[in-house]
Amino acid sequence: MTKVVRTLAAVVLALSPALVVGCGKGPMVAIVYDHPAEYNIPGRIRKVAITEFGGKGGSEKKWGSIAADRLASQLDKYNKKFHRYVLYDRQRIAAILAEQDFQAAISDTGMAAKAGKIANVDAMIYGTVHVTIRQVHTTRRTFDPLSRSMRTVPHIQTHCMAAVNFTMEDVATSRTLATVSVTRDWDSDKKKKSGGAKIGAAMGIGAGKVDNAQKIAVQLIDQCVAEILRKISPHQETVEVQLSKCKSKVGKGGHTFAKEKEYADALEMYVAAIEEKPDDHGALFNAGVMHEVMGRPDKAAQFYSLAIELKKDARYIRARSRVRELLTAAKKISEEDAKITAEQDFKRTLTDPSDEEEAKTKSAAPATEKEAEITPGVTTGGEE
Repeated sequence: MTKVVRTLAAVVLALSPALVVGCGKGPMVAIVYDHPAEYNIPGRIRKVAITEFGGKGGSEKKWGSIAADRLASQLDKYNKKFHRYVLYDRQRIAAILAEQDFQAAISDTGMAAKAGKIANVDAMIYGTVHVTIRQVHTTRRTFDPLSRSMRTVPHIQTHCMAAVNFTMEDVATSRTLATVSVTRDWDSDKKKKSGGAKIGAAMGIGAGKVDNAQKIAVQLIDQCVAEILRKISPHQETVEVQLSKCKSKVGKGGHTFAKEKEYADALEMYVAAIEEKPDDHGALFNAGVMHEVMGRPDKAAQFYSLAIELKKDARYIRARSRVRELLTAAKKISEEDAKITAEQDFKRTLTDPSDEEEAKTKSAAPATEKEAEITPGVTTGGEE
């Protein structure tokens, strides 16, 4: 029994370095960003309806219904935050179209425009979904650390693919506002396994286990829907960042505050750690993360650059690139807003010539006695 335990311990150390490497790293910090829609959807498009997503056969209609439900649910969530669209209930839309003997699944621009006018909306969203699930039963040779020999074990490879084609039509103009095709796939042989799963696979444990392909397909559809929503709606993106190890106990104290989301206090601790050890690139990076999570990307970029000077860590470089992109986008939005404001101010100065001349005449004419009596600061003579 002792020999078996020793063998298993050796297997763990040999096959699962992830269990021992990276100990002492800091906690994960979630940074949430608000982003505008990637496509310029006209502001007049407010009332939106999502129809049934079509497909070939009953199976794909089932996946189409799931995609439409997911899209409606997530868009409704964003609408509660950003108030961009007024989303019409899918069941209500289906009932309205049914009353007019109009099929729920729409396949082209003409049908979308006609259905949109019946439903009295500004835009119609429709599409198709194609899902394939393939499972191959085979065997493979693997090393058994207990017997220290090769053995044959059953193996099931699962491959899933989801493709969502999405169209948003302007009902008033019958023009396409957005069209997006997104494909996501998943392969059981390529997925990342945990340390325990790697050990089990090497020993043939669970080698014949079948992945839940239906659940995986839904997850792939969710990924496609998320990509589509980024195109047409303001949305949120969450970036998870793992804090780095610090060289001092003060820096470790910053981790304690960061875990409790006390980011201002954590920042103070990381700055103190930097003052104590100026070469602490981990503390510099962590201070940058605190600035980023508190909405100060310019300060974050400065600290990330300082950390990179000390260590060319890929995480540090990715973080700096991320905030630089945010700063560039913010500058672009600011310039566009300034341009729009300038154009609006210019248009206000373009008055009708006759109106301008009339305004000049009124300003040059002497005030009548009645007007003078009610003009502040003007006296009309007579006794004081």
